[in-house]
Formats: sequence, C-alpha cells, structure tokens
Amino acid sequence: MWPLITLALAALLWLMQVTLGSDPELSGWLAEGAWLKPLAMGFSALALGLVLRRLLVHLLRGSHRFRVGSGSDLLQSVLSMLLFGVLALVFMGWGLGQDLGRLLATSALLSAIVGLALQPLLGHLFAGVSIEVERRLKVGDYVRRDELEGQIVSLGWRSVTLRTDRGSLVVMPNSDFTSRSLELVPREQPYRHLVPLQVSSEWPPGQVMRIVMQVLGSDLPGICSHPAPSVVLMSNDPGSGTLRYGARFYTTRFLDRGALSSAFLERFWYAMSREGLAFETPPPWALWPPQGEAAPASDKASVASEATGQAPGGTPARVVPPVPVGARTTGRRGQGAALDAGRIGGLHSLSAQGREALLQAGRLQHFGRDERCGGPDFMLLLQGRLREVRPWRDGGATEDAQAELEALLKALAEQPEPEAAVCRLETAVMHQLVQQGSLVLGPVAQRLCARLGALTEDPWLAWQALAHSVEEPQARAALLQQAPAERTRTLHPGAWLVSGAVLGLTGDARDCQASQGCTLMTWPPQVLHAVLQGLPQADQWAVGELLAWRAVGADGLSARLWAHWLVSPLPLRAV
Repeated sequence: MWPLITLALAALLWLMQVTLGSDPELSGWLAEGAWLKPLAMGFSALALGLVLRRLLVHLLRGSHRFRVGSGSDLLQSVLSMLLFGVLALVFMGWGLGQDLGRLLATSALLSAIVGLALQPLLGHLFAGVSIEVERRLKVGDYVRRDELEGQIVSLGWRSVTLRTDRGSLVVMPNSDFTSRSLELVPREQPYRHLVPLQVSSEWPPGQVMRIVMQVLGSDLPGICSHPAPSVVLMSNDPGSGTLRYGARFYTTRFLDRGALSSAFLERFWYAMSREGLAFETPPPWALWPPQGEAAPASDKASVASEATGQAPGGTPARVVPPVPVGARTTGRRGQGAALDAGRIGGLHSLSAQGREALLQAGRLQHFGRDERCGGPDFMLLLQGRLREVRPWRDGGATEDAQAELEALLKALAEQPEPEAAVCRLETAVMHQLVQQGSLVLGPVAQRLCARLGALTEDPWLAWQALAHSVEEPQARAALLQQAPAERTRTLHPGAWLVSGAVLGLTGDARDCQASQGCTLMTWPPQVLHAVLQGLPQADQWAVGELLAWRAVGADGLSARLWAHWLVSPLPLRAV
C-alpha cells in the first residue's frame, strides 16, 4: 500500500514540475523557491527504497533457509536501514547538491563518536544479526543454560525474550545469549527426559521394569509414543539395598517435564501397590542417631543433605519418612479384615458373616488419577470416585441423552438459585467450563456454571446446557468444540464393576477411569464363586441383586443367569 501511495505522490510532483516549469509566468516563482524538484526527487527516492525493500523481503521469505521457522525481522530491519541510508546519501548528493566527500568524512567522524558511545548496544545488535543469519534459534524453541530454561517468545535487535515454566519473562541481551554454550531443543521435536527411581533390591528387576513400561504405556498425557519410552537399570546402592532404575520417555512439552514426572511417579506407586510391591522404609536408627549422642560425620552429612535433596557424593538422597506400624498397604489378600465392614455401602444387604467372608477373600487395589479400571475381576469401589465413559452405541443412547439434557434445562430454568450449592463437577472440569463460558457470555457465565455444577455430574451435559445459553451460532459452535466428545457418569463408593462376559452377558465392556486416587476391593471370578458357595443362599442372592442394580457392566443380569452362574462348576471364562 505505502509503495503505491509514495509512487503516486512522486508522479504527481514530477507532473507538477513539468507542467508548472513550462509556464513562463510560474517558472520564475519555481526558480526562486526551488522546492518542487527536490521534493519530487525525495519522494522518488523514498518510493524506490520502499519497492526495493519489498523486493528484498519477498526474496528472503521465498528462500528455503528463511522460510522454514522464520523467527524475527531483525535481518530485514538491518537491510532496510542500509538501503535507506544509501538512498539518503544519493539524494543529498544529487538532489540537494551536497558534497558527498565532505559529507562522508563528517558522517564517518560522527559514526566513530556514536560508535564509542553506543558500543554495548552495537555489540548486542551484531550479536542479534549473527543469530538471525545463522537461523539456529527460532521463536517457539526451548533453550536451557545452567538454572535458566525457557521458551523463546521473541528475537529482537537487542535482546532475546524467554518465557519460563513459572510464567515469567526473562530478557537476555544478545551478546550474553551468544557468549556461552546453551542447550537448544527445537519446537515440536521430542525431548528425552529421565526419571530416576530407587527400588528395593529384593524385588526382581524384570518385574519392576515391566511395571515401569506398563505405566509408560498407559496413555500418560504429554508422553510421546514415538520414539518409544524405555527403562534401564542404572546402578545399585549396597548401602541402602536398592537398585537404581531410569524411566526414559520423550515429550514435546519441554517446560512441563516436572508435571509429567509427577504424573508418572504417581501411577508408578499405584501400579507397584497392585503388584504387591512396596517401597520399604528403613528403620529409624538408619536415619537418626539415638537421642543424646552426636551423629558421626557421615550421618551429619546425610542429615544435612536432606535440605538440598542430594546425598553425600552427589548421588540422589533416599529420604523416607517414618511410617507407623500397620499403616502400610501392599495390596495382598487378607488385609480386608481391617476394614469397617459396616461402612461399606456395596455390601450393606449381606449378613455379617457374608461381609466378613468377602472382605477376607478380597484384595485391595489402588488406582491413580486417570488410570483405567477394568478386567475380568469383580470390583467394589471403597474410596474415591470413578468416571464411567458412556459411548454412543445406538439411537437409544442419543434419545436418553437428549431427555436428560431437556430435564437439566428445565431444572435450570425452574429451580431457584441455591445460596450455597455443592459443585458436583470435578474442579478441573468446572474451571475449564467457567473459562470457556466467560469468553462468550462474560461475567454471567460464572453464576450459570455454578448452577450447572450443582445440578449434574456429567461434563457433557454441562457443556451442552451452557451452549444453549449462547445465541450466536458461531460462538455456540466454538464453545461446543471444547466440549467432551462422550458422556460420563460418576461412580461413588459402593458401586460395583464387572465384565459382562464373566456373567455370560453380551454387553460392551465399560471404560472406567479414576477421577482421583481411589481404592477398590477385587475378587477374581473363581475366588468369588468359591466364597459364595460357602455362604447362605440369602447372601448369594443379595450379591446378585447388588450386581444387577449397582454394577457397571452387568446390565441385563437376570435371576436365571445369576442362578446359572452360581451352580456352574467353574465360572464362565473371563475375557
């Protein structure tokens, strides 16, 4: 746009110069003023500079070297400064009739004075030019040096701006940025991260490595499937009786490595507990000296290392807080007797003898956040919550969902707003719902989302009801793009889970995920079948009624099928 405007003005000025200069009555006025011709030449030089600048930018962007990952316009700015500087000298020499030799001598002296005064800034400028020419750093890449790490958000003529994992911005001068070596991680390129682990040497390495690989392959968000994760046995520590493993995975979220490691370690603990393995706690005298005695020098070093998290010699410290006797849970059978049978809602209809027998035969299993629970075993939720995914299998599911949505909208319109409503949605779902709703509805979205959270536990229903309050079709469509694709149902303590194939049903297997750390009591089909054979008939039918009414995956369980399962010599094959 500006090159065309400048060319038009230059053409207009030259036209005025030609037409007015040929008029005898105005030629004297033009000669006295002598302003129209230099002005026309100045606009012509400016137009020429803009056209050449546009051509250079087009050539740079067309080059493969500058087209891929172009990060800043520093090189374009420097070329523009040089181009317009040369055109300014040419205009002053030819257009204004100035002596170029004297002008260059004066400008050289002035440049030397300015260069001495602005030496640090010029150093940053040339360092920025070298960064732009080499094209190794691009906006969006990650860099790390010593304690500093962040993502490049801008490349300027004087400094580089980084965004850290804390959300702050770090501005680093270009000369300091290029004076020392630093680690560069290109954007969207997987980065390998290692999580060290220390496990008791009593546990077989093959079993521990299998559990690690099982956790790494459990769809942890942020971990790449290609390149594939791996686990290595790094070393042994004879002093503590542990083996050191390293869980290695790739991720494109460089700044979120700490959160990814936390999610992995959380699932690793739950997976170890389900396998019957525990992180052994050293005795108190191994960590602390007796009262009234001075600690040896080695013990002092160990105690001092707790503050820094490093053991003497630079190895990772293994500090385990004391655990009260009887507080450990390894997940082995026989520990259900310590539970309060009267407070377990899923066994309330059984006799005291039946509850005790089931608890003695059951096995406690712990699941972490977003872990999937399933399999052929019978499961009873004791603590925490589960999310059951309800897929769209047929038209009946769609009709039921539409009916529930209409009931929710009716309750939203008719029921008065409660003063202290309890939110039934999860915290993360509620936060995202309020955030996205505020973009289209403004401040009123917070009160509306609070009412929706008090009326439903299904995130899909909450998103759909919120979208009905948006009148603009485009905004409603944009909001629904953030909504969950499938419906979910929240399961509370007392709910049962079972695979329909174990009971001879043909229903689809249900997908349940732990919404928070939860504890389940599990029974293999053969174990539950054997326990029920030794219970009174009333308890047998009470378990069948619990499964028919409260079990996920037991839809369609009838009295005839339950009686057939009870009298079968062996349970039906679990799949």
